[in-house]
Amino acid sequence: MKLLILLSSLISLTISNTSSSMDYGFDHAIILVEDIIKASDDFSDVGFWVKTGRLHDNGLLDAHIKFSNATKLELMSIKTKSDDKLNKNYARFLTRGEGGAYVAINMLNVKETSDLLNSAGLEHTVSDGNSLSYITFTNNPSLEHFFLIKSGEPSIYHDYETFNHKNGVKNINTIYVEGAGQVKKLLTLLGAKKCKGHSNIFNLTGTNFFLIPPISIGENRFLGIGANHSKNKIFNNISDIHGIWIKSSEYQCY
Repeated sequence: MKLLILLSSLISLTISNTSSSMDYGFDHAIILVEDIIKASDDFSDVGFWVKTGRLHDNGLLDAHIKFSNATKLELMSIKTKSDDKLNKNYARFLTRGEGGAYVAINMLNVKETSDLLNSAGLEHTVSDGNSLSYITFTNNPSLEHFFLIKSGEPSIYHDYETFNHKNGVKNINTIYVEGAGQVKKLLTLLGAKKCKGHSNIFNLTGTNFFLIPPISIGENRFLGIGANHSKNKIFNNISDIHGIWIKSSEYQCY
């Protein structure tokens, strides 16, 4: 009987500390820009439908490029400077120029995710709110460009116009991001699978994370995206738009 109880406990412990990739997935990526109006116009000019955002209490102003699989790109700017920590982080970030700032991964359960990170020795901070909860890695420079998010409301966009982009882009399938060991550790912990034949590409619930060695000393960034697009429309790769690139990509991870 004691043996059965012990085995049962071990099985329960294993299950509780094993994540499923279905519990986590790419939610959105944030592009920090100097001028939100100009950036919105520039993304519109290359065929994206840009939805106006709002001015947040901390002085940040955003806009959104949404896709039918409930993922998005978020353009973020500083409207007014404040003592808010995130506002200051963005201001420091902009001293290096515009570009990809953060990659957000959604989560279903904050406590379970925090316990999972603790089990792997990944230091993090939990900010639990009524509508949004976050897990950030502010004390780990190798992971500082990632955060996990749990929304009180499901991220489903019912307005067809908001993701019917003129350039034919349907969704994001690849995130090109700076990172090495710590990023691999985080993605694997969340259930990502290494793509066959590629040591630096990991697939998490349908999104490929293409890891690129850090280019310079300082905050890591996400560098660009790969996108699926309609076959009946021509999409020209963009080498630089406000600090990121956008590539047509049909890469399948096996």
